[in-house]
Amino acid sequence: MAGDPPCATRRGPVLEVISRQASARALEVACWGLDRAWPFTRLREAWVVARYGAMAAADSGPAGAGPLYPDDYARLRRACARYERNAAAAPEGFPASGLGALLHLGALAAAGEVAGGPRTLRYAVGALDQLSRRMRAVATADSTLRHQANVNRAQRRHRQLPPGALQLMFRKSRWPAWIRTDHNGNPIFQHGMLQLDPDTPWVPRADSAAYRMTVRDAYLLAGLKLPVEVDGRKQMALRHQRQLDPADRRSPRTSDELELAELAHRTGEPITTLRRLSPSYRQQWLARQRQQDALRTRMEARTFRQRIADTLNTRSDL
Repeated sequence: MAGDPPCATRRGPVLEVISRQASARALEVACWGLDRAWPFTRLREAWVVARYGAMAAADSGPAGAGPLYPDDYARLRRACARYERNAAAAPEGFPASGLGALLHLGALAAAGEVAGGPRTLRYAVGALDQLSRRMRAVATADSTLRHQANVNRAQRRHRQLPPGALQLMFRKSRWPAWIRTDHNGNPIFQHGMLQLDPDTPWVPRADSAAYRMTVRDAYLLAGLKLPVEVDGRKQMALRHQRQLDPADRRSPRTSDELELAELAHRTGEPITTLRRLSPSYRQQWLARQRQQDALRTRMEARTFRQRIADTLNTRSDL
């Protein structure tokens, strides 16, 4: 009828009511504890409210949060439990509850206070998981309980079995040859520093797991303080407190590297061989491989559909 308000105008008051309800529900989610279940829909709606605003939740529902899978849900519960156990190490301004911290991350990203902040709930779960791990590192890096647990594990790894016990002997010493030992088979320290054998040519890289675990065990069993370079949790705590430079991250692969990897996967040829080819030849070869693989995929799908039809027809005839 003439004079009726436009549809958008009629929806305005309705959206206002729904947005207030969505905002209230999101605040409820922020207060939820680990003693109850967390419905997926409520989590997604609360994230949309925190990240994009209550009006967006009222207008589009929880779709803006993206999907949430059971693995993400389990990871979220672990992250919230870890966050709440170490809440004293939370950054300034963060709430004490795990879900509250999740939504706080969304609000920070919405305000532009976090560069590259998460846009979907799955990425927010990952961000909270990493934050809770850094908080645990800050809270427990110098813990005597953690130190004693590390000592106990080192003792179990280097414990000598009783005489007569069945065991495989790969070396005479409990320590690798690149660690200098005394006549009792214990690592040698000078001025608190572990001594390595310079005549051993195959010392593991300093950033390898084998090197860090062996050196860490030597210090722990000697009752000495761990060097920072072999104490991963202490490193994480110091980086979180900006007392160490951020860890080196592997730079993303270039388009050429991605094409090389894809061509090696499709052809079975080693990357070292493919790298010697000219870029134009590689691109043409990759285009042909993609076409052939796409054709094979369509043929296999057509054959499979026909097999399904034949199977159903055969069963219907029985």
